[in-house]
Amino acid sequence: MLNIEELLIKIMQILDFDMNDVKLKRTLEKRRFFNKELSAEKYREHIELILEKLSLDTKNNQLVDIFIDLINLYIPIYQKLNLIKFGATQKKMNWVILKRLVIPYLAKRLSSLDYDYNSRIDKGLSGGRFWYLPDITDYPNIKLPMEYIMNWWVDLYGKNLDSLCDELDNNNQSESKAFESKNTIKQWFKKSIPDRKSIEKYCSIPIRYVGYFKPNVNDTLNIQFQKAYTFVVETKKLSIDEIKHEIPYNSLVDKVFSNESISKDEKKEFVRFISERWEVPTKEKLISIFIIARGSQSIYENLLEYFAFEDSSDIEENKLLQLIYLYFQLYNENLQRYLHRVYKYDEVDIFKTNYEYLDVLNNNFLEIVTTISNDIGIELSNQNFSKTYLEDIYQIKLNVFLQNKDKRAELVSKQLK
Repeated sequence: MLNIEELLIKIMQILDFDMNDVKLKRTLEKRRFFNKELSAEKYREHIELILEKLSLDTKNNQLVDIFIDLINLYIPIYQKLNLIKFGATQKKMNWVILKRLVIPYLAKRLSSLDYDYNSRIDKGLSGGRFWYLPDITDYPNIKLPMEYIMNWWVDLYGKNLDSLCDELDNNNQSESKAFESKNTIKQWFKKSIPDRKSIEKYCSIPIRYVGYFKPNVNDTLNIQFQKAYTFVVETKKLSIDEIKHEIPYNSLVDKVFSNESISKDEKKEFVRFISERWEVPTKEKLISIFIIARGSQSIYENLLEYFAFEDSSDIEENKLLQLIYLYFQLYNENLQRYLHRVYKYDEVDIFKTNYEYLDVLNNNFLEIVTTISNDIGIELSNQNFSKTYLEDIYQIKLNVFLQNKDKRAELVSKQLK
C-alpha cells in the first residue's frame, strides 16, 4: 500500500504542480518528506497548499479536515494490515481499501459538506451532478470530467465551440507567437489531458460571455423571477429533470413548475440559484475547475492502468465504474439522511449497501478502525478467490443491472442482430 507521503506526492504530480510551488524547496525538507519523517502538522500544511493551488476556499477548514481525518483512519488500518500476512497482491489490497474505506468515507463526508448550500465548493456548476467524476448517469455512456467542463464553459460562453476558439485567438495578447486554439481546445473534449500551463494560458484570455444569467437589481422580484424562469426554459431549453441536475433544490423546482403558489422567499431562492449556476466565471475559478477536472480524469486513467481494467462502459470489464456507482449511491443516501435526520438503518436493511459501507462510519474512531480492518482482512483472506482477483461490489452490480435492465436488454438485442 502507498504511504501518506507517497500519496501526497503522487497527487501533486497528477495535478501537474511544481514541487517547488508547494514549498518543498529545501533539500532537507524534501528528504524528510520522501523519507516519511514529517509530522501530522505537515500533512495538514501540504493539503492546505494543494487546496490553495486549486483556488478552493479553505477558510472554514472543513475540506482540509475531511482529508486529515481520512489520513488518521488510513494510518492505523494500514498498520494493522501490515501485521498480517495475506495471500493477496498489493493491487488487491489497494482495491479493497478503496472500496471499503476511501470511497465510502469521502461519499459520507463530502455529502455532509454539501448539505449546506452556502458551504458548497462548486457553486456555478451543476449542483445535481458529480462533475468532478466520470458521468455515468446516461447508462451505458461515460462522460469524463474534462468533457463536462468543456460543455459547461461553452454553454456559459453562449455560442458554439468554433466561435469560442476564434475569440480566444483574437483576444490573445501574448507576446509570443499567436497560437491556434481549435485543435488544442477540441482535444479537451476528448481524452487528451491538457497540462497546467496550457489551462492557465487559455483560461486567462478574456472573452465576452453571453450565456449567463444576471438579474437586474432595478427589476421587481416578480420580473426577476419570470426572467429566471424564461432563461432556463426558453433560452437554455431545459426540462424539469435537467433543471434539477443544475440547481440543488428539487422541491423548489417542482413547486416552480406546478400550479402551486410561490412565496417571495421561494422566488428569491430560485432567482439566486439560477444566477449562481449561470454566473460568469472569474479567471481564477475557470483555471481551478479545469485543474480539478484534469486531475480527476488523470487519476481515473492512472487507476485504469494500475488495475489493468478495460477502458469500457461495462462495469464488469471496468470495475472502477463500480467504485463510482458506490460513491454516487452512498453520497445520495447520506445526503437524504441529513435532510431527514436519519443516521442509522434498521436491522431489516442489514444486507443493503448502506449498512455495509456507510453505517460503519457512524461509530467512534476505534470501532471504525477495527471494523474496517476486519472487513478488509476477511475479504483478503477469502479462499474462494485467487490472490490477484479483485472482487466485485455485488450490491452495486445488482442495483445497476436492475435500474438499467431495459437498456441492457436493448443493447444485448442490438449485439445479437
